[in-house]
Amino acid sequence: MDLLLHIGCEKTGTSSVQQWLHQNDQALARHGIVYAKSLGRPSNRRISHYGLEPGTPDESLAREGIRSPDQYVELQARIAQALREEVRQAKEAGATTFVISSEHCHSRLKTEAAVARVHALLAPLFDSIRVLCVLRPQIDSCLSLASSLTRFGGAISRDWVEREMRPNVKYYALHQLLIRWAGVFGPQAIDLAAFRRCPNSIELFEQRLGLTEAGLPRGPAINEALDFRVIALVNAMNADHPERSGDHAWARLLEDLPLKQRLTLDLASAQALQARFDQGNAALCADWPQIDPADLTPDWANYPEQGNIDRLNMADELGPFFRHTVDRLRCDVMLERARLLAMTSERDAALKRPQAALQTCGEALTLFRQALQADPSRRPVEGMIAELERRERRLTNLVEAGAGA
Repeated sequence: MDLLLHIGCEKTGTSSVQQWLHQNDQALARHGIVYAKSLGRPSNRRISHYGLEPGTPDESLAREGIRSPDQYVELQARIAQALREEVRQAKEAGATTFVISSEHCHSRLKTEAAVARVHALLAPLFDSIRVLCVLRPQIDSCLSLASSLTRFGGAISRDWVEREMRPNVKYYALHQLLIRWAGVFGPQAIDLAAFRRCPNSIELFEQRLGLTEAGLPRGPAINEALDFRVIALVNAMNADHPERSGDHAWARLLEDLPLKQRLTLDLASAQALQARFDQGNAALCADWPQIDPADLTPDWANYPEQGNIDRLNMADELGPFFRHTVDRLRCDVMLERARLLAMTSERDAALKRPQAALQTCGEALTLFRQALQADPSRRPVEGMIAELERRERRLTNLVEAGAGA
């Protein structure tokens, strides 16, 4: 069984193709193709987890409760065991191609040692490995990345773009990326594609997997771009409360705002920034002739004479108002969730399920307290908090009595 390992790059339609692979799971199996489940879905992010050096800061590892090198080593062992079992089952089922897709291989595995850890895991499991990497001009990737960072509460500006667009930033050093992966997996394993030639990632995967005539449903493309005015609003709210710039929960509330104008940079600035990568891109094209210099040259028609990036501070004076409005909305959502949990706790108690009732009671209390802290004007919830605290004490006694029995 062969492996198609899709490593990115980021901002080349990876979310769309991963959703397509995930949704067409059964149809792909009928064609002898298995998309990894044990590494996470829709994105197989755990393959990048496996390559990280123990102790490397990573927010997704923190979300899984991995905070020490020992915990990370244990996670590595679980990842390896689960993947080996999944590959064994795929082979027994007669699969001919196994697919792993994670753009975090591009953004997180920044050393040859990290790539080597992934190779050591995968090489014994497959007859051959093809490493698919989709390349995009750096300035295009940078402006696309701005929307992703905004979702995490990050502040975007012209200065941010200037800092990002440096050849020594590994995220944009495409030639070094390929040297790193070719040095471990071998140059013959590297399969390159140009985003400018094939911006539809699903079409690209249909070609690579021999499924152009299969007629698998594609579903809507996932467009992650945000309107530049949405980015401006997030900037304004960050300016109002800079200590909360990493808080992305409220940033997600802006997802439904319409996309009318993408973030743009003026043509002269975009050309000057992209020129910083000319030397590295030329070396890349010399080493991999299947990539043409035009593939790494932006479509300059997308860059107007006057961009809108300098308008990202247009909402500074409105920042406090927008922050207050969004925080009130968040508080409303927390209160509704808390009330639902309180009702669930009451139902569980009536059904003689004290352990479940105690858990939902505690969750409701947490949300009510957070809402009151976020908006002290919600004084009426203090009565609900007091009632739930009494219920929590009764349920705790019931659970402890049951354990004692």
